[in-house]
Amino acid sequence: MTWTLYNLVNNPEVYQRCQAEIDSVLNDHDEITSSTISLLTYTEAVLKETLRYHQPVPILQRTAIEDNTLEARDGKRIHIKKGTDIIMNLFVLHR
Repeated sequence: MTWTLYNLVNNPEVYQRCQAEIDSVLNDHDEITSSTISLLTYTEAVLKETLRYHQPVPILQRTAIEDNTLEARDGKRIHIKKGTDIIMNLFVLHR
């Protein structure tokens, strides 16, 4: 949530669009329900983009459960042996 607020403060046009969408969908006297929340499509997109860009889990680690071969775009083959730990840096992936 902190990153979302940070991004909104630094992008006033996005903040204004979220505010306008919220004002058009929600009324001060209406109860917030799942059906009204689902109408906030732009706001949802802002939240999802924040989570994509500032992911809560910066890396993933997996262990190969069998031998495998990956082929790069240039045709180079990468052999991964069973039991090899593989670390994926999500921070770099999304930039």
